[in-house]
Amino acid sequence: PTSIIHTFKQHNQATLTWHKDQWNTGSITVDAECQRQVRILASLLTRYQEFWSAWSASTSADGRTDASLALRLLRISFARPGVSFSEIFARGLESLEQDMAGNSAIVPEEETGNSGMWPATM
Repeated sequence: PTSIIHTFKQHNQATLTWHKDQWNTGSITVDAECQRQVRILASLLTRYQEFWSAWSASTSADGRTDASLALRLLRISFARPGVSFSEIFARGLESLEQDMAGNSAIVPEEETGNSGMWPATM
């Protein structure tokens, strides 16, 4: 994560700040320059899986479980572009169904001590 912060700071931060200000005032549309800046930033962020993992862990630690799960979902979709949301949900449901078939109690991750992070191999 440190290297992405360094790279981001080097990347034309003034231009990105200008776009943010324009969005906040409602005076910008998605013009070619804005699209170009978003593509550069998106390309940068999608290459750093650790960034998404760290952000997810941080939001989870702050008690924002839904945001943490959303960030994990983004991480997976960037790491494995072919994986669909329906595949992710189906695997989750299969896991829950297996737990139910084995009569094991479904316990929230806060009680299990599970950090909720996916293995780095994904």
